[in-house]
Amino acid sequence: MLITNDYAFHQRTGMVGKVIGYGHKVVNNSSFQTLKVLVCEQNQLGKKRFVIEDLASRWMPMK
Repeated sequence: MLITNDYAFHQRTGMVGKVIGYGHKVVNNSSFQTLKVLVCEQNQLGKKRFVIEDLASRWMPMK
């Protein structure tokens, strides 16, 4: 289980970021836990920060 301030790796996109919160998503009357992760990417213009929210099962802890 990932907790706030842990670093997480997204299994599908390969993005890495810091867990900043939790949420939920309802699909077919079932509720699933989501994680909100702050991702920081470096590009030619500088740093770009954004939040990704996806199902908790798609995130793995960084070792």
